[in-house]
Amino acid sequence: MVPSVAQTKELLQTRPLREGIPCQTLMASVLHKYVHGTLGER
Repeated sequence: MVPSVAQTKELLQTRPLREGIPCQTLMASVLHKYVHGTLGER
């Protein structure tokens, strides 16, 4: 099941807080892993 836009937005705002990093840092990390082929599903 694909999450709704609202659910995705909420996760994008709360996940960095749990990790203790800025949202931009988390997004940059995800994009870096995707581009380099190291982003995997759990």
